[in-house]
This record gives sequence, C-alpha cells and structure tokens, in this order.
Amino acid sequence: MKGLAVNPVRLQWCLRHYCLTLEELAKRAGLKPAAVQRASEDGPGLTAREIYALAHALDFNTSFFVGKRGVPDDELRVPQFRAAGGQPPHTTDMLLLLKRVENHREYFRGLFEDFPALQPRKTAYPQLPAGDGYAAKAKAVRRWLRLRGGEDFAALRKKVEAKDVL
Repeated sequence: MKGLAVNPVRLQWCLRHYCLTLEELAKRAGLKPAAVQRASEDGPGLTAREIYALAHALDFNTSFFVGKRGVPDDELRVPQFRAAGGQPPHTTDMLLLLKRVENHREYFRGLFEDFPALQPRKTAYPQLPAGDGYAAKAKAVRRWLRLRGGEDFAALRKKVEAKDVL
C-alpha cells in the first residue's frame, strides 16, 4: 500500500524550529528513523498512523504535514511567540509549551468574542525597562503594585485585583 506524501519543506521547518534531528523526531513520535528520513527526502509516503504520530509529537494536526505550500513564518507565530521562543532555554519541550499556550490564548480570546459582557479589562500596565534586566522589570512591577515586601498571599491578591489584572 502506498502511503501519503509528507511535505518535506514543512517537515524540515519543524526540525529547524524545534531544534530536532531526524532521529530525535523519530524517537519522539515512536517511528523508525528510516521512515522519517524517507518523508524528509520526499520519498515514499508514510501511513496515516505514522503521519498522525508525527503530527502529535509536534502538536500539529495531520493536515499540516500533507499541505502542499511551504511554511509562512509570519502567519504561523505571533510576535510574542517568536520573542519568547528566542529566549533560553531553547528546548523542544519549551517551544511546544509556548505553542500550546498560544493556542489556548486564541481559544480564550474567542470566548470574549462570544460573550460581549466579558470584554477584556483595560489596564494601564507599568512601563518596563528595555532589555533582559529581569530584576529591573520586577522592581518596576513591584513599584506599580505598591508592594513594600513581606505581604502575604491575600494582600498580594488584593493589590493585583485593585489594578484590575485579575
């Protein structure tokens, strides 16, 4: 039986994006490395079960791998994902987690569209300093919340709710 053809451009993009080798992807998907190698070289196709395992391992649907076009980077990820994806640790599991968070974010936004009474709150967030200075950013947030230090959880929650964040 002839299998389904996998788009090798999309498969190679996944390998680059998630920093995986063919062997690592095969192990993650529970497939033989030779099958994944064949798919990456536009060789004989994979079975539907193998494509499903491949898609499930990378948190895509099966139609992603059998699509004919290439991968439009700008349409696949929002800027926040691309920025967070560039931060260490740059591991496959971290990138998959970020992808799941992004998917849930879209689902959450869809709920607001369905229920106009649940419109997101308009909150003026603090101006954070540019760069990777996490300590400076944390200090700005503590100043914005007017934290003095030593507050218990209930007090912290009240301050966050007062800023209309929760």
